[in-house]
This record gives sequence, structure tokens and C-alpha cells, in this order.
Amino acid sequence: MPPVSPLPVTRASARVRPVGALWRLRGYLRPFRVQMAVMFAAAFGAVTAEICIPLLTKAVVDGAIAHGARQLLIPLALAAVGLGMAEALLNLIRRWIQADAVASMGTTCTPTCSGCRPRSTTTGSPASCCRGPRPTCRRSGGSPGSA
Repeated sequence: MPPVSPLPVTRASARVRPVGALWRLRGYLRPFRVQMAVMFAAAFGAVTAEICIPLLTKAVVDGAIAHGARQLLIPLALAAVGLGMAEALLNLIRRWIQADAVASMGTTCTPTCSGCRPRSTTTGSPASCCRGPRPTCRRSGGSPGSA
């Protein structure tokens, strides 16, 4: 994979917008944009399912029970269980992708590195995955001496 290069952000533009800190992260998050899109879609689907379950309960109480339509109880109960299972599955997918993205961020170097070695060949220092004059590693957040 080619090295990730964050877009330069001046101090003035970071001061103007209250989301300046998040805006500076976009260069580092670029390799993870597909995972982020899937996580947001899964989170949106899980919240939608979570909101629909009380609405189904309302339909059971106000419709099937109030009008004595017992034939609607089984389908509505199955729909509520299905929505609960869908919510759990979507949350599992979101958390799985999030954990994978976070784990891979801890072993990749910032764009200022001249190259990375696999984690198995490192000397144990988080910043030792980088080579170069002043390497910085995402895991340490600074120079090799600051870990």
C-alpha cells in the first residue's frame, strides 16, 4: 500500500472551524474510508432497528391486543425478534470492523516514515516500525524517544 499523506491544514483554518481537529484526521483515515462507510451504515441500520422495536410493541398493544386480533400476535412477535437479531448482528459487524481498523492503525506508520518493517521484526519499541531521519509512528505519537 502506498504511504498515506495527510492534507496540510494551516493553523488559521483549524482555528476558524470548531471541527479543525477532526478535519486534520482525514488524511490518516483515508485508507479506512470503506470500513468507515460500512461502520456508519451498520450503525444507522442498528439504530433504525432499535427504534422500530418499540413501534412494533405499540402495534401489538394498540392493535392486536386492543382489537382482539390474536392472529397478528405471532407475526408481530416474530418481527420484533427479527429486528432484535438484526440489531445485534449490525452492532457485531460495526464493532468487528472498528476493532480491525484500530488494530491495523497501531502498526502502520505515518506519512513521514520512509518505510515500515513488519511488527515481528521490530525491537519492541512502538516507534521501531519506522525508518528514516526523524520517524514518527501513530502508536507512539512522536519521535522514537517519546514512546
